[in-house]
Amino acid sequence: MTYRLTTLTQSDLPHAAALAAAAFSDTPCYNQILPGDITRRTSFLAWLFEKNFSLRLKDECGRCTYDGDKLISFFMFTKPDVRHPTCCDMLRVGLITGLWTYGFRAVKRLLDTKSWFENKEKEVLGEREGTMIRLERMTVLPEYQGKGVGTFALSAALQEADELGMPCILGTQERRNVIFYSRLGFKVVDEANVPIGDGYTNWIMIREPKPKARLQKI
Repeated sequence: MTYRLTTLTQSDLPHAAALAAAAFSDTPCYNQILPGDITRRTSFLAWLFEKNFSLRLKDECGRCTYDGDKLISFFMFTKPDVRHPTCCDMLRVGLITGLWTYGFRAVKRLLDTKSWFENKEKEVLGEREGTMIRLERMTVLPEYQGKGVGTFALSAALQEADELGMPCILGTQERRNVIFYSRLGFKVVDEANVPIGDGYTNWIMIREPKPKARLQKI
């Protein structure tokens, strides 16, 4: 089977958001942001991710993997020169709507979580802040999991990072993901409790670029 790699387009934006929402709807982070009914939380995430992805559409951060015409994997690969969306950006694309649809508490927890992660990253990275490619929202369609699709999807992006000589950073709240990313060269640089809701563990991982092979003189 031959898979196809592309960047996210406007027409596929809802599909990518729905895929990511289904994957992240039962993770510790979003369980604390919007506790309770998973169907409602999935709807909230599909709405949130579509708004978030649209802010970076022109920067070609969204990376897709297709099996024929079927979207089977998606992740965000955001380079340091792409400005991270602010709360004002999110309000501009319709975050305020969430106050009425999903409630003030959910939106407040979302903003509190965003602030905690940003402050923790500044603390961990220090002078290296703003020098790394950010990997986010990595997801693979359930029926394709365990078939090497995630590794295939990320390989081209990580090779690109190596060619640019840039490290990659990610955050995850699930230990199984720590194992997966470790196999791709990422190393844990921080493990901390996130004090939002009932709390949960967050791991920050960094992959340093592989040195470029030197040409041998004959």
